[in-house]
Amino acid sequence: NSAMNGAAIDKTINTINFLESGDLVTGDEEGMISIFTVSSEGEYFMSHEFDAHSKGVNSLTMLTRGTLLSGGEKDRRIVAWDASRDFEKILECRLPEGAGSCRTLTPQYPGRNDGNIYGGLQRKFTPIVWGHSKAVDAVTSHPDDLSFVTAGHDRIVARWRKQRIVWKISVQTECTSIDYFPGGSVVAAGTADGHLIILNAENGAHVTTIRVCSSPINALTYNPRGESLACASQNGYVYLFKVTKDGFTYKKYGKLGGGVPLYRVDWSQDGDYFQAASTDYNLTVWNMKTHKMEKEPTNYRDVEWLEHTCIVGFPLVGIWNNLNYRNEPSIPSAVHTGFEGQFVCAGDHHGYLRLFQYPCVNPRAEYLESKAGSGPISGLDVFFKDSYIVTVGGSGSPAIMSSRTSWRRVFDDAEYGFHQLTAHKMLCSQREEEGITFTSLHELLRKSIEREEEEDNNNTQYGGDVGSTGFLEAKNEEDCKGYQ
Repeated sequence: NSAMNGAAIDKTINTINFLESGDLVTGDEEGMISIFTVSSEGEYFMSHEFDAHSKGVNSLTMLTRGTLLSGGEKDRRIVAWDASRDFEKILECRLPEGAGSCRTLTPQYPGRNDGNIYGGLQRKFTPIVWGHSKAVDAVTSHPDDLSFVTAGHDRIVARWRKQRIVWKISVQTECTSIDYFPGGSVVAAGTADGHLIILNAENGAHVTTIRVCSSPINALTYNPRGESLACASQNGYVYLFKVTKDGFTYKKYGKLGGGVPLYRVDWSQDGDYFQAASTDYNLTVWNMKTHKMEKEPTNYRDVEWLEHTCIVGFPLVGIWNNLNYRNEPSIPSAVHTGFEGQFVCAGDHHGYLRLFQYPCVNPRAEYLESKAGSGPISGLDVFFKDSYIVTVGGSGSPAIMSSRTSWRRVFDDAEYGFHQLTAHKMLCSQREEEGITFTSLHELLRKSIEREEEEDNNNTQYGGDVGSTGFLEAKNEEDCKGYQ
């Protein structure tokens, strides 16, 4: 950054390479290619600079015979330059619009001879592996199949079976949310301009497009029986649709909320309630029988949710600022409960994927961790039978599919402290609680033995308090009969 006569270069360098002469060549965010030569004093100075691309140079590759290849970010151009003739342009081609921008380049050596890749620029590029070219925020898995659907800002909705693409379709605008109909017959996608797009799940054929509002639809989900669809919007409203004919017919019948933008919505297992999370981390619960907001938490404290995607709520207290986090504290960006509701998977803004028991209410709850990407995880989904976890997000727009086979072995192994211990009919802070779930079985048993030994030494009774490890002590031997 100090090569221009001692002055700092106030722009971002995206890529660098070296010419055959030893000169340094750089590509920056403004589309300029700069060449720096070494002076007799051993310092680099700029000897040449030219405008190569409309905006941003992502890749520079040096071939033999003085040929330099550059790949553009916005213009999707691949250009060959002759370094021996003051970087005169030799040839160029443009990638298809659906392929996105050029990120990296590598030469092909047929028979280990340099075929000069710019000769390939005269032929049409054929995609071998297809992926989204822009950010992907929405993903949903099939109710009973090992396939999933992604929707991104490149206006593409695609269905995958593991890493193979089944079908992809181009829509009119960017997609921000998506969900499968419970029967798996259709896929509903919410767009950035407030439309609801219904696609046939088998072949991706367009079924219908419905105007919902003028704001982005940040989340949508069907109720358990597939009779209603709730769409959470940026304007703070939840729009309700009546669904018939296996998800192929829709009719708007209600609008709830208003105010703070909403970005997650969940249905209860019986379909009588739904909860919505807002961008300011508030949670609101609505009664579908009365179409009114529940203001008394005792009315829905025992409600079981079909899927928990809202990142706030009592069952998820333990994933916030967990005391066992080894990395820097981070705010969860996406969560999803397992197929059977036994665990919850949480992704954060640093790309970490963590697996907890569900519900997770202990601030010292144990977890399994994996680095899914370098950017924030904007969406994740757990496959049926808890077989795979798929995540999307990050600047590189990856869709990463993680197998939980190895996770399950650890999750079910008591040595790693993921078995649960449930205490029944115990006293906690003068209140009777049932079904309290603890993690770290070995730690609990060790603390229990230590406390029993201390009790024998002091000849005292249990105190009835909650210890620092989360172990709940019984007041008498009769209360201990509820242990499993």
